[in-house]
Amino acid sequence: MSRVGRLVRTGYYTVGYGRRFPGHARVERFVREFEAREAKGDTPKEQAAWDAQYAQGEWDHLTGLKELAHYAVIVGYGTFLRPGGSVLDVGCGEGVLQARWAPHGYERYLGLDISEVAVRKLAGRVDERTEFRAADADEHVPDGKFDVVVFNESLYYLNDPLAALGRYTEVLNPDGVVIVSMFQGSRRSRAILGAVRREHRVVDSTRTTQGATSWDCLVIRPSQPA
Repeated sequence: MSRVGRLVRTGYYTVGYGRRFPGHARVERFVREFEAREAKGDTPKEQAAWDAQYAQGEWDHLTGLKELAHYAVIVGYGTFLRPGGSVLDVGCGEGVLQARWAPHGYERYLGLDISEVAVRKLAGRVDERTEFRAADADEHVPDGKFDVVVFNESLYYLNDPLAALGRYTEVLNPDGVVIVSMFQGSRRSRAILGAVRREHRVVDSTRTTQGATSWDCLVIRPSQPA
């Protein structure tokens, strides 16, 4: 069964992801169920799994030098295009992006993450402009509008990435932007990135490489017609 699952998953992400084809709903359901059983890599996880990983320090490496470049690109795009604006960080984890963004200033910063453990660690950073919430990004609808919505290495952890991306574009201010950063380590991440490029107006993109890892960062401006 695992071999069949891997074959179906490979075919789905190679040619089928984000496209309508006969039986697509059944194939998508099969792939999601297979990924849930395998629980590997850049696939959706339950809150308990995320809480355990953050409690054990499995994501501490994100603060290190080897992760610096793609964070710098995200912050560069956001502060250049919407300087001093409001930021929604979907999948904020332990607030690495917020720490990088803070020296540049912002009107409001809201970080969402499914892990209550990660969010509790950020209690000391909360102030009148900065907030972190434990919330499931697949379902949560944030209040207010934002100038920048960021999915920093988080979009592929959602159950329906394309639907989530479309939903979060609705909380953008006029001329707001969505920034999507994704590593190029799996068929799933590459397939999602390709579908994002097909379905949204990408106004700029950058690829960064540190060591053996590469990231693609896209700027999407949904409020403007293609």
